[in-house]
Amino acid sequence: MNKEIQNQSFWSYDEQTIFEQLETTKKGLTEDESTARQKIFGPNLLPEEKNVYWKILLRQFTSPLIFILLFAGLVTFILKEFGDTIIIALTIVVNAGLGFYQENKAETAIRHLKSYLEQRTRVIRNGQEIEISVEEIVPGDVIKIISGTRIAADSRILSCVNLTIDESMLTGESLPIEKNKEILPTTTSLTNRTNCLYAGSLVTQGNGLAVVTAIGSQTELGKIAFLLDKGTETSTPLQKSISYLAWILTVVILIIVILIFVIGLWRGEPTLNMFLTTVAIAVGAIPEGLPITLTVVLSVGVERLAKKKAIVRKLVAAETLGSTTLILTDKTGTLTKAKMSLAHIISLKNLLTNSIPKERLSSKPLTKEEKEIISLALVNCDVTPTNGKEKQRNGTFFSGKPLEVSLASEAHKRGFDIFSFKEPLSAAIVSPFNSQNKYSAYLITNPSLGLDFLPWGDSAAFLVYFGAPEVLIENSFLAEEEKKIITQRVEEFAKQGERVLAVAYKPLKKDQLKNDWLNQKLNNLNLAGLISFYDPPRPDVKKTLHQIEKLGIKIVIATGDHPGTAIALAKEIGLKVKESQMIEGNSLRSLGDNELMNIIDSIKIFARVTPEDKLRITTIYQKKKEVIAMTGDGINDAPAIKKADIGISLGSGTDVAKGTADMILLDDNLSTIVRAIEEGRKIISNIQKTLVYLLSDTLDEIFLIGGSIIIGLPLPITAAQILWVNFFSDSLPAVAFAFENQPIESPNHKHQHLLFDKRVKFLVLIIGLLTSSALFGFYIILMNLGHPPAIVKTFIFASFGLYTLFLVFPLKSLSRPIFKLKPFDNYLMILGVILGLIMMGIAIYLPLANDLLKTTPLPLNWLGLVGLLCLFNLAIAELSKTLIQKLKTKKPTSPLINLSQRNWGKI
Repeated sequence: MNKEIQNQSFWSYDEQTIFEQLETTKKGLTEDESTARQKIFGPNLLPEEKNVYWKILLRQFTSPLIFILLFAGLVTFILKEFGDTIIIALTIVVNAGLGFYQENKAETAIRHLKSYLEQRTRVIRNGQEIEISVEEIVPGDVIKIISGTRIAADSRILSCVNLTIDESMLTGESLPIEKNKEILPTTTSLTNRTNCLYAGSLVTQGNGLAVVTAIGSQTELGKIAFLLDKGTETSTPLQKSISYLAWILTVVILIIVILIFVIGLWRGEPTLNMFLTTVAIAVGAIPEGLPITLTVVLSVGVERLAKKKAIVRKLVAAETLGSTTLILTDKTGTLTKAKMSLAHIISLKNLLTNSIPKERLSSKPLTKEEKEIISLALVNCDVTPTNGKEKQRNGTFFSGKPLEVSLASEAHKRGFDIFSFKEPLSAAIVSPFNSQNKYSAYLITNPSLGLDFLPWGDSAAFLVYFGAPEVLIENSFLAEEEKKIITQRVEEFAKQGERVLAVAYKPLKKDQLKNDWLNQKLNNLNLAGLISFYDPPRPDVKKTLHQIEKLGIKIVIATGDHPGTAIALAKEIGLKVKESQMIEGNSLRSLGDNELMNIIDSIKIFARVTPEDKLRITTIYQKKKEVIAMTGDGINDAPAIKKADIGISLGSGTDVAKGTADMILLDDNLSTIVRAIEEGRKIISNIQKTLVYLLSDTLDEIFLIGGSIIIGLPLPITAAQILWVNFFSDSLPAVAFAFENQPIESPNHKHQHLLFDKRVKFLVLIIGLLTSSALFGFYIILMNLGHPPAIVKTFIFASFGLYTLFLVFPLKSLSRPIFKLKPFDNYLMILGVILGLIMMGIAIYLPLANDLLKTTPLPLNWLGLVGLLCLFNLAIAELSKTLIQKLKTKKPTSPLINLSQRNWGKI
């Protein structure tokens, strides 16, 4: 077999020809055959562009400000001002190097996240169904198609039931496409090949079996992958918002430096000096590197989240996490362990006679009736055995939906051969559980599979149902009084915190079997009995709820479970809930939006809700100005996950849910959401610290130069000195804010997503103006006292450079005083400050640097004065923080950045 086999027109072949061409059978490949083919075809991976370092490096020279520096360097070289030329050249090199480091760091972090998310698929090997990584798929593999999953490779359908596929990512068709196994003409176009499945598409409904015809770069998606790689990258909303801020600042600063240039010429300053000075101010003051610097802050935060088992798929989500005000959480797996144990198995007879044991099931042998009921339930369990690696990872023998895995595991412990009830190659006729029907169905046509206890008689087959008791009870043969009795039993189990499911069956005649049996009306069911499960709460959930309360976040449970089960769990985990604070799906749907909006703040539990209900609940909360983090795992949860401010998919959820989500919880744990929110708040805090640090420094430069020109004093610092401070001493400390890991500072509120909020504006203005005023005042006094101008200017240069270096320490927190912080916990910040001190020492005391920068060595007493001025300025920063803490917080009236409301398409 060779690679060319993947280029054939399989949609036009019959089943026998397909198997002959691919040298396989409906029982799939053997392990030896699959291993041999992996060597021929390679892994099933799409071509991925590697991190091209030279492209990242070249991007550093595309900034307009770099062009300005290059022009300034050329002018100084022509005029033989070689000292300035050298400084400008060094500045360009340092700027490019730092930009390269920042951007490469961000891209590497995002690429690294892919290693956390392994996609797996089910295949038939040696006639047995197993689960493998999609990388291991080869042409000729028979794969199982399951609702909610992503197609792993291009395939030809062998059998299917009610199968619809979302192929929008490949064809652009927004509506799901119905699939079948009918043979098509060779000339059929890709969009009309209804018997084919394509890698990357999503199964929205139904199930089936298919044989793999192409993998990796030979798939239809792989063939256009290079086009996707060459597409234009789009910025995240955060990057757009920061770029917007940078543009505003750029325009304002350019206007100011032009005024400074004009005034300087009017005052008689040399044209070249004013040109270089205004260029230096512009380059140093305009935050052209701010967007990428803040991208690094996000990427570092994203890496931290990944280590906490929260994978952020969209970079901006890491920032938005910090503004979450309400968590809308599911119950199973998030608040509980998702390791359900069998509690009760009760037959119809015992339900009606109230012969129900009070104690839960132990490891004692099951009765004949209990075995029959659990056998019928196992028919509806779509699970597959785990391989050694998976078993080691999750500690179970099976993979699949949590409840089905729990039932299979419990049955396995009791000696059941769970795969003896159905043929693996007939699995396509399963109708899986969904939130609309609230039950699953399976067609049994062979009594020899261990289900001979069913009343076969002249029946040709049985439909076996497993699902919500209220649905199956209501559609059964039972009399109304019997239905009431059994419903009461369900209520009793639910109040004990147990999840209750019913088992029922329906015989089919031969003529019924020939028709569309799957779409028959749900009626005339024979209720076999009930099965209840107990899913204990996670041991840390009480502590987690306390942490959520401390964060100022509201938690609301939205579950498809019975109200009694939800309330019982809430009480067990310490969530105080009254009956009036719980609403069922039916009651919810009877309310109008305005009515729901009036009562929604008092609701703590939404029970028996559908994904459509979750979508509506999310929308109403957003109208109430809540920032929603919502969890979900099913294909029908995808719309609500997408609608939420932060859509969160469980790691055990469907590919559709994970594909829509902003964040994926690898451990399905509520505490992981809390850790993620805490990390999100740290990200916001670190971005704000960076803004204060960079922008207050900008005000210092403008005030010093502008003030000196206006009152007619010589310029206190030169262009070369400004560039030296900005690019050689302050650069690394600014980057180090990305690695700050200080505890979160205050409970959240609904406007925390304003990055450039009132506190940040206040600190920028107060710190920038007061510190520059102090420095400018010293300059005026010292010049008037008649001290040597060279010493005074070097003193101003040293004070300016060292103060901005040490400003990082009080800005490690924008609210807490410096003595309550850990000043040395950020090694990169310490390293940056040490390197900055070395560079400032070189600038002042190295003879060659004295010639380049027009500095002179400072005597010891002047150096002491520098230290005092730095301490004074740091005290100003601390007092500014104290003052802003005492001010009464008011709603911002004209925020520069509002990520949740700004329409970025208009910018």
